[in-house]
This record gives sequence, C-alpha cells and structure tokens, in this order.
Amino acid sequence: GLTYSARTGTLFTAINQPPAIAELSTDGRLLRRIPLSGARDVEGITHVDGDRFIIVDEGKSRLSWISITPATRSIDLAGTPFVTLDLGTLSNLGFEGISWDQRRQELVVVQEMLPVRVLVVSGLEQAVQGQGLGITLKEWSPDSWAGHGVSDLSSVTAHDPTGNMILLSHMSSLLIEYDASGTPLSLLSLWAGRHGLTDSVPQAEGVAIGPAGEVYIVSEPNLFYRFDPRLSAG
Repeated sequence: GLTYSARTGTLFTAINQPPAIAELSTDGRLLRRIPLSGARDVEGITHVDGDRFIIVDEGKSRLSWISITPATRSIDLAGTPFVTLDLGTLSNLGFEGISWDQRRQELVVVQEMLPVRVLVVSGLEQAVQGQGLGITLKEWSPDSWAGHGVSDLSSVTAHDPTGNMILLSHMSSLLIEYDASGTPLSLLSLWAGRHGLTDSVPQAEGVAIGPAGEVYIVSEPNLFYRFDPRLSAG
C-alpha cells in the first residue's frame, strides 16, 4: 500500500513481512522504517488528516486507526481503534488497498479478487469515536458493461481535488482513472516501452497521487516508480 501526506510532503507505505510502515521521500528515498506490532498481513495504508492514518490488515479483515508523528519510532496496534469487516473473503484474497475520501468522509476499500470489487464505507469516523455503529457499506462499480475489466485489484486512490477514483491492478499491469459516476477517463499501462519504462512493472501493489498530479507506484520486490505529467518522456 501507498499514501501521500500533504502534511509532511512525503509518502507512507505498508510492509507486511515483517509488519512495518516506511516513510519515503517523493524521489523514493527511505526516510524511516516504523515497526508495527499486532498485525498479521498489512496490505494498505491511507492518510486521513493531520497525523492520523488508517491501515488494513488483510489477514484479520481489520481497519485500524493509527497516529504517525515525526517522533514515532514504533506502533503497537493493541488498544488502537479498529473496525472488522468480515465479508467472508478467502485467505490472501481479501482487502488489498484502502483510500480515505476526504471530500465525502468515506473509506474506499478494494478486494483483490474472487470477486474483484470496490467497497465504500461511511460512518467509520463516528464509530471509532464511540458515537454509535451507523456504518453503511455499498459497492462501487464502473459505468461500463465490461465491469472492472481487470484480473485483480491491488490498490486504490480517491483523488480529492477531482473526486475521481483511481484503481491499480498488478495482474493486468494497469492504472485506470474513473470519474465520480464511474466513467473511465484515462489509463496508464505499466508495460515495458510505455511511459518511459525500460522494463515492465513486475508487481504493482500501491499507488498514490502527488499535489501536481505525480503518480507514485510501489511494486514488489522493493521497487519505486514516479510518473510525472510535467515531463515529456513517452
């Protein structure tokens, strides 16, 4: 997983083995690694506001609220607010990516496959603050007869400036942008010879968008990509 924090001007990525959060500069330099206790299989992270983030543990189908400050050196999930979404997902095919939609105050969650789906969860902030369990869950679908048109979903970004939805598939090697109604707007292929890539992106697992429209992608094994619309490279 990957997310951009406007507060720090840096990126945060989730690492599952061993569980940790890493902070990266926008040119891919590792700034710090924060060990994470109490997690099983962390796959996604999203910045909410200030020092607050949400992470998703695929192994537990759990959403946890955490705080990351400049002084944070380790995080223990024991005692942190969390919500479990048990939708009967298969092992290792569950919640793969998350993104906080600041405009709508909702959380977007993608399920990897079987089935591929995008879920929008509202009422979470009130729930973790003890204001009742008025959580609602709905499925978001593209406005197309072909459905998502990808083999899997590995990450998602709700782009606050535009309200658009950006979905990443590592098996299909595609990044697809949709408007709020689900209409496809643009497509970024992650294949060799396209968009300045010498080699194909092997396993894209996280995506984030920078303030000037930069697209950041992290891929296994430990690869970082930056696509800058201000540059003319193909």
